[in-house]
Amino acid sequence: MTSPVTLRPFQPADYPAARALWAATPGVGLSAADEQAPVLAFLARNPGLSLVAEADSQIIGTILTGHDGRRGYIHHLAVSQNHRRQGIAARLVTEALTGLRREGIGSSDAAAAVGLNPYQSPLELWMHKTGRGDQLPAIDPSDDSSPMYWGTLLEPIVAAHYTRRTGNKVRRINAILQHPEHPWMLANIDREVIGAPDVQILECKTAGIHGARLWRDGVPEYLQLQVMHQLAVTGKSAADVAVLLGGQELQVFRIER
Repeated sequence: MTSPVTLRPFQPADYPAARALWAATPGVGLSAADEQAPVLAFLARNPGLSLVAEADSQIIGTILTGHDGRRGYIHHLAVSQNHRRQGIAARLVTEALTGLRREGIGSSDAAAAVGLNPYQSPLELWMHKTGRGDQLPAIDPSDDSSPMYWGTLLEPIVAAHYTRRTGNKVRRINAILQHPEHPWMLANIDREVIGAPDVQILECKTAGIHGARLWRDGVPEYLQLQVMHQLAVTGKSAADVAVLLGGQELQVFRIER
């Protein structure tokens, strides 16, 4: 029988076992920054954000999570050889990102914070930010009847067709961004637009049969708030919102500060 795997915060006493796991994991590069003193200092600067996975009182997975005051990062994601392909890495990443997002109000939180998100109430947002989200109904990311599933699956396709239509090249930004003066303001952006003088951010969306009605008059208000929050955090001047309607019609809208 497989032993249950639990996640908990990375403690200073976990360092020797974590270091041994990193050394045994191909692709995890080690340097002077991974010695005990720097790692413990990193944990102290980012309390409660880094995690270990534990089974039978043994550390079998790790992830280091923190931010530099401008961007949030995850690294040293490692799972022991005997415990791979069990979804442990995905659990570590999900929990780490959730922890980072609890540090402030992200762009996808902005509309809910002011009561304008039709899919999330201010109370639900508060529960997530205060660690009570497990009391709410959970969305299964592998449920192919969920709009979230299709939005994630189709995001790169929407980005590729945006480039094909506009000629603007884009690239992923794998970080949680933070406002330089208001650290509670966070943002994730789908893509950065490269080399275009008039637009810097791309937000990719999909809308099915029922959701498409919200786009009849352009970008829905709750998504306008999301994008304006992104622009405020990044200091950029304009963003394009590309939406795939009904799986076959791509529309592009411009939002400026």
